[in-house]
Amino acid sequence: MELENIVANTVYLKAREGGADSNKGKSKKWKKILQFPHISQCLDLKNKIDLRYSYVVDQQPIGRLLFRQFCQEANPEYHRYNVFLDSIEHYEVESDENREELAQTVYDRYLKRDA
Repeated sequence: MELENIVANTVYLKAREGGADSNKGKSKKWKKILQFPHISQCLDLKNKIDLRYSYVVDQQPIGRLLFRQFCQEANPEYHRYNVFLDSIEHYEVESDENREELAQTVYDRYLKRDA
């Protein structure tokens, strides 16, 4: 299942890429690969899809990128959430000596009431 997700995400990204080749994405091969099934075939998937943040953003290879893109395009003030997530990610990989100081910085900047 994970391999299928990776392949599907790769095809999706390749199709979205622009580039010098103006015919990219217009060939019959690409149209067949990117063709969506009829809605009647997808209705049962609605109840099967896991829509939790941890699954969509953390476990799906393309989820984080799409979430960041959504935050930037939907409302520019959502960009603050991307910066917050970057700070948390930086905190998680920081050495133990610097973690306390970085945690205080994250708290002061994003979590304090007057922030």
